[in-house]
Formats: sequence, C-alpha cells, structure tokens
Amino acid sequence: MSYKYVASWSGGKDSTATIILAHEHNEPLDAIVFAEVMFDKDISGELPEHIDFIHKCKRQFEEWGYPVYILRSEKTYLDCFYHVNVKGKRKGKRAGFPMAGKCTVNRECKLRPIERFKKDHTDAIWYVGIAI
Repeated sequence: MSYKYVASWSGGKDSTATIILAHEHNEPLDAIVFAEVMFDKDISGELPEHIDFIHKCKRQFEEWGYPVYILRSEKTYLDCFYHVNVKGKRKGKRAGFPMAGKCTVNRECKLRPIERFKKDHTDAIWYVGIAI
C-alpha cells in the first residue's frame, strides 16, 4: 500500500501532539510510524511505561482510521553493545555502551527500519520536525 502523508512518531509529547492536531484540524495523514528499539529479540528496550503509552495511542490512532506501524530492526541493543569494531583505533574491541553523538543504537535500531519503510513508500511526504 502506498501512503502520501506519513508521520514519524517518537511517542514523545511533540510528535504525539502533532498527530492529535493533524487529526483535529483534518490535516492529511495516511500512516504513522514508530521505531521500537528492542533490548534483545524478545524484550523491548523502551521503558515499560513508554511502550504501554505507545500501544494505548496506537489503538486510539487506529480507531481514528490511521494505520500505525511499529517498526523493529533486525539488530537489538545487545547486538550494538557486543559488536566488535572492525576498523579505527578501537579495532578488535567491543563497542560497549553507546557514546553521545556516536550512537549506533539510534542508527541501527531506529533509522534503518525507517529508511526501509521509506524505500517501500517513495512517494510519501513525511511530516518534518517530528522527533525520531
């Protein structure tokens, strides 16, 4: 299915308010995308309260008629944590805890699934300024 207007939703106050306002003001919105970081293959890496909020909002948004996609990467937080560097001055060493400004978790676990979704929906117009 092709979507024209897609909201990238972090589940935070700004992106949630944007979706609610778009709905209240009859702005075009065809789909909503949330990228969930998984701790491992079975356990969400999101705070329990946050993922509960996501699922509650998802039900509401779907009642309003918007399909909501919860995307997941093949890679998990643990995959990023235990990754062994293959180049640079840390070659051969485990990546370990993500570093500010160099967060592989964001790139591997959030941005990659969103990029795949975008490739499948090349004609989509994404709401800009919504936090990922």
